[in-house]
Order: sequence, then structure tokens, then C-alpha cells
Amino acid sequence: MRRMGPGIGVLVPGWDPDSHSMGIQSGDSFVPWRIPGCALAACTNSGVYGSTVVAFPADPCVNGTFAVDATWAKGADWTINGGVAKHAAVGANDLTQACLTVGNTFIITYTVTQQTAGNITVYAGTTAGTARTAPGTYTETLLCAGNTTLAFKADAACDAWIDNVVLQPRNAASFTDLSGNGHHPVQATANKQPLWVASGSGGVLRFDGTDDYLKAAAFTLDQPAHVFVLGKYTTGAGTAYLWDGNAADKGACYRVAAPNNNSYVYAGGGAAISLASANSTWYVYDATYNGASSLAGLNGAVPSGANIGANNPGGFTLCAAGSGNARIAADIAAVIVFSRALAEPDRQRVVRWLNRQKAMLAL
Repeated sequence: MRRMGPGIGVLVPGWDPDSHSMGIQSGDSFVPWRIPGCALAACTNSGVYGSTVVAFPADPCVNGTFAVDATWAKGADWTINGGVAKHAAVGANDLTQACLTVGNTFIITYTVTQQTAGNITVYAGTTAGTARTAPGTYTETLLCAGNTTLAFKADAACDAWIDNVVLQPRNAASFTDLSGNGHHPVQATANKQPLWVASGSGGVLRFDGTDDYLKAAAFTLDQPAHVFVLGKYTTGAGTAYLWDGNAADKGACYRVAAPNNNSYVYAGGGAAISLASANSTWYVYDATYNGASSLAGLNGAVPSGANIGANNPGGFTLCAAGSGNARIAADIAAVIVFSRALAEPDRQRVVRWLNRQKAMLAL
């Protein structure tokens, strides 16, 4: 059903309530990547965009069905046969497989098919799950710490069988570009992938401030260019980049901890634009890279301007380590990049769309 124009008792196809004009629509909903010149768009609102918002790595556990007696390292009290792993009540030994990534989070599902005594506990490295004392199918979310070992630890009294071990990594390998241009920000290295944290109708990508980042392969993105990011940075010292192009200072937004945690938009020369931002606060960042005509602002306010330099972005990286600085600890919920500078009312329409995502994600 199409929306109605204000005060009119008829249906008006394509009516855009954000701008009170005939707007660019996708069905009944304005989406910013239908505006001409959109180069990259990604949003974590899975309630709207299904399971395509991020791509998770494959299950790293091999032979989780125990179809063969292989892959797993068996302590003295363990055997694998008949399609299950069996622990005998003789000693407190472990069943292990080195398949995890330290610093990443996993949803671990497994079935205890038989248990008559004792307890058995799953571990992600040194992180312990819940001790189980009865048959059942169990699901636990564990942060892997200390080492890469998936382990089932049984006490000496444990008489139990386990089966169907499945791991679901919850760190994102890719952030889907919804614009259709294929500029997906990706991270192939497991311990550098941001964590997916559930929130509202989807979740957010949490970058740890140590080595997490997502990078889109270089693509043509010359000035003027316009970048919107719905995100927040948390804590940390020094200078750290919320985003930049595929080389330092080629279309950057960075936070300077001292003296005020302000953010700055910069493109390699001239005067950076200062934004009065704060730790642990969600903002819609809005930055136009256009030399002496550059503009930047927060949350849709009238943007300020400066000559932020003539370097073309050339691509896009979230939580880059620009100019050799530390990576930033931040949460990111949406990114939209245009290969032109947006004029009003399109700029405000994108900001309002991002604010709606913020509400739906309960941020």
C-alpha cells in the first residue's frame, strides 16, 4: 500500500514522507542506495535485510558428527565409534581439537546422547561453558581465550557420549555492500574480524581496538565523495581512525583522545574539520570530501566546512590504522558512501534513514 500525501484522501504513489515530495523509493521504503551515485551501502539491520548483512566464517570444527575416528585428540578415557565420542568413567581426560581463534566468539551446539554419572564441560580455549550432568542438546556462546583448543572436559566419574558438535563463528568476515556494486568490506584473517553483537532487529559490528578492521578492495572514488557512518567509538588513547580510504589520510575520519576526544575529517592537507564528539555515544557521521568545499557534521546538523585536502579516498576501510596509529575500538551499524557530494534534501533524507536504523537496532 502506498503512503498518502498530507491532508489528502487519495493514495499517492512514491510519496516520500521525509521530504514531502515525490521521492526515490524501493517499494514503500526510501533506501539511500537508490539515490544516484551510491558506491557502497551496508547496514546491520537484519530485520529489514535478512541474513545478507554480514557473512560469518564456516564452521571450523572437523568431524563434529564423529563419523570416523579421526581429527580429534582423545584422552585415555575417550573412544570414537558408532558415530559418537564416548567417555568412560575411569579418569579425568579431555577430547580436543585445535580449531578456534583466540579473541573470537563462537556459538557451540552439541548433544549429550547418554550420561549416567559425572559431568562434562565444553571449553573454548580457557573459557569454560556450563557443566552438564544429563542428556540433552546444549547451546553456549563462548569467547575463545588463552589458546585455540575446543575441548570437552569430563571428570573421572563421567560416563557420557557426545555427538553433533557444531560451531557458529560470530565474528564477521564480510559486511555486505547492498548497493549492488560489490564493494564489500571484508576481513579474511580470523582474529581481525569484528564481533557481531545482537541488538534490536539485528546487531552491530564491534571492533576491538587492537587489530579488527574491514576493508573494501580499492575502487574509483574521487573527490567529490560523501560518506555517512552510523557508529560510536568507545575508549582508547591517542589518535585512531573510524574510517579512511585505502591509504592513510585519503578520506579519513579520526578521533583524537587528548584533549577532548573530538573527531576530525581530513583528506591529506589543508585544514581538518573538527567535530565535537564523545566516547560511547552513537552518531550519524556525515562527511563531504571536496577540497576547499568540504563539509562535515553530526546527526544531521548544519555541517561545518574547511579545506580538508585534495586526496581522493580511492576505497573504504572501517577502523583503519591510518598513519601508523592504533586501531579504534568502535561499534558500527551502517555505512553509506556516494561518489558525489549530496545536496539537500538528499543529505537529510539519508541522515533520517540512518536515525531510523538506529531506533530499530535499539542503539
